[in-house]
Amino acid sequence: MENKKQTVNIGLSNADDPFYRYKMPVLLTCSQGKGNGIKTIINIAEIAPHLNRDPEEILKYMSYTIGASSKIDKDNNAYSINGEHNNATLILILDDYITKFLQCYKCGNPETFYEFKQKHNMPLRLRCKACRHISKIDPCEKLVTFILKNLQRENLETFILKNLQQQETPST
Repeated sequence: MENKKQTVNIGLSNADDPFYRYKMPVLLTCSQGKGNGIKTIINIAEIAPHLNRDPEEILKYMSYTIGASSKIDKDNNAYSINGEHNNATLILILDDYITKFLQCYKCGNPETFYEFKQKHNMPLRLRCKACRHISKIDPCEKLVTFILKNLQRENLETFILKNLQQQETPST
């Protein structure tokens, strides 16, 4: 996996804009193995921080879309999908992920964060940091369940940490 320093604009719809400020490393893939043991290694760990998303979430979306299982080796920071997949297909899938789960549906800005609400049968929403628009993510997307589980786990961990900190501070 060479050319790690080469960057592209986030989202294919912004590919031709030379002044677009949101950049990410180019998606690179490398196939390894033979026969039934072929897997495609992807440089998601380098891309995820630029998207402000968890690399596991991006890999899950790709594996759900392709219909193949994925594997994460956190010790070696390696993310792979079983089977041989070409780079162009994975770039289109990444762009689809960016369109559905990263960019604001109103202004197209990639500076968004997830909101978790139980109202209106739309538990997962995107809030744009630029225009403050709330984009409703289709709850039928497979990735929504994965994101909600992670958000609930993070919220629970944050809640526990806050309670532990409050218990440790002496009250006057």
